[in-house]
Amino acid sequence: MNLPDRSKIKLLIFTPTLQCGGSEKYVTLLCNSIDTERFSVCLIVLNNADPFYTIKNTAVEVIDLGEKRVLFSLTKIKTTVKKYQPDIIFTTANHLNLYFVIFRNSFSTKIKFVARESSIVSINNRRAKLPTIYNWLTRRYSTGLILLFASRPICSMTL
Repeated sequence: MNLPDRSKIKLLIFTPTLQCGGSEKYVTLLCNSIDTERFSVCLIVLNNADPFYTIKNTAVEVIDLGEKRVLFSLTKIKTTVKKYQPDIIFTTANHLNLYFVIFRNSFSTKIKFVARESSIVSINNRRAKLPTIYNWLTRRYSTGLILLFASRPICSMTL
């Protein structure tokens, strides 16, 4: 893992996969279009075994954790965050968002967390294996999210 230039904002992006899907497409567009003069970007993919989308921006480092589930990747996620020391962590899936909100106190207080919900949380919770627990966790920890709104665009995307 290359350590970034200290003058740039260090951005760590987490996504479960780069398989075919809306969230994966969004992450790919972001990584391929982001201003790498301002941001040092590292994309962490939990399981990049069968990607549909590819990151063409050579300035974006892509790390495959090789895990099929968030539950099995918790130690690797924490180790990666500690090693990279990002300014911002951006997550793109409900279960990843929930993990970072629950365990935010085990990370540096300097890190800003940005969570992108890729679906309607209440509907997604109903599809979970344990919807009652998932609903409780979401209600309990959703107030811990820090929402950031960029005053200047960080990239331009053409859809």
